[in-house]
Amino acid sequence: VNLANEKIAENEAYAVINPAQSLTSETYDKSWSSLIEGVADAYYQYMTGEIDMDGFDQAVETFRKNGGDQIIEEYTADYQAQQ
Repeated sequence: VNLANEKIAENEAYAVINPAQSLTSETYDKSWSSLIEGVADAYYQYMTGEIDMDGFDQAVETFRKNGGDQIIEEYTADYQAQQ
């Protein structure tokens, strides 16, 4: 336990704080895994040349229409409420 605490203390100087960690989004909780799957698939297809940038942009647009924009709105509202 002491060694673990020492390592945690050592690593604090390198920690990257996620400012969104305390924020909530019901849409994220319900839909994130299915939403991001389409973007991840498009990313790999783009990297392997199966689709072009327009194809990737279409996947991002689909992500946004199917809940991505709603997640952004919910996180923004929660962030503003915490200020």
